[in-house]
Amino acid sequence: MNEILLQMAVQKKYPEFRLQAELGVAQDEFFALVGPSGCGKTTLLRLISGLERPDSGRIILGGEDITKLPPSRRRIGMVFQDYALFPHLSVYQNIEYGLKVQRLPGKERRKRVSELLALFHLEELASRKIDRLSGGERQRVALARSLAPRPFLLLLDEPFSSLDFLLRQQLAGELKQWQKELGATFIFVSHQQEEALALSDRLAVMKNGRVVQIADPRTIYEEPVDSFVASFFGEANLLPVRVTMDPGAKLAIAFEDTRLAHFEYTPEPPGQKCTPGDYWLVVRPEEIVLETESRSGISAEVLNLDYLGYLVRLDLLIGATRMRALVGKEHAFLRPEERVSCRFRLNKPRFIPRNGYTG
Repeated sequence: MNEILLQMAVQKKYPEFRLQAELGVAQDEFFALVGPSGCGKTTLLRLISGLERPDSGRIILGGEDITKLPPSRRRIGMVFQDYALFPHLSVYQNIEYGLKVQRLPGKERRKRVSELLALFHLEELASRKIDRLSGGERQRVALARSLAPRPFLLLLDEPFSSLDFLLRQQLAGELKQWQKELGATFIFVSHQQEEALALSDRLAVMKNGRVVQIADPRTIYEEPVDSFVASFFGEANLLPVRVTMDPGAKLAIAFEDTRLAHFEYTPEPPGQKCTPGDYWLVVRPEEIVLETESRSGISAEVLNLDYLGYLVRLDLLIGATRMRALVGKEHAFLRPEERVSCRFRLNKPRFIPRNGYTG
């Protein structure tokens, strides 16, 4: 990871909400903030930008304490879902605006605006007024304008939420490419978990004003710290199991009267132990494999089936536990109340203590 650009540990109290968060963002990193509505993501951005001040704590940007600096002196760009463009100015003039405020010489202004027009595919729209642009074009202008002054950090608060699905997908993919080409540092707020996983280098998962887990996308998805994180990213089936230790230091996982697995368990990090006891076993829908001819797996009842084209989504009842499975379209013939046999394709089991359920 590159050198840390932003380091913060802050508290902010409201009558019915308290934010207490600590995080660090590296230089040139695409960092995402995710969590349910009202968890504090936008509040955290407002504290970083200087639109609000923390009650306690510090915010360090590029080695400088900016906690008490006004927004205009922080060299932080902001892009919000409502674009915040000047309707009376052209595309070119909107992008140029921040450079004029910086009193950049005319030749350098023209060069930088031209580079951004080309990067964001806006050359043919340079003279057009904002009210004659589509939603996607306006968002490109907003991004270009925010990046023109070359901020240390760009904050993006749900920038694509007002766009339709296909346009959102297109711009999200381009955003990652623009960030890499510019060598910029982004903090991106999103309510779309798949979008955050696809775009970010690392994510911070928030809940009730606190950061629950910070990690790269793969770790967040495959090694969630608790049931809340497991359920928030994709669907997570939580199966109540009992873990016992057999002779030879092998773990045995049992669900009701069925042994699910018996294997050598190497904890990560080394030294961490999975002691015998009652746990939730985290099983992702894509890790459930159907074996309609087998009698050795776990018996399940089909409750519902949704045909998705290349996949079939199944709701299954295993014992008293309802689970969601994603299987191949060859299983589209199944019908409710039919029984199937299934197994779990788990390379490394993920256990959450039964008393640690936080969903």
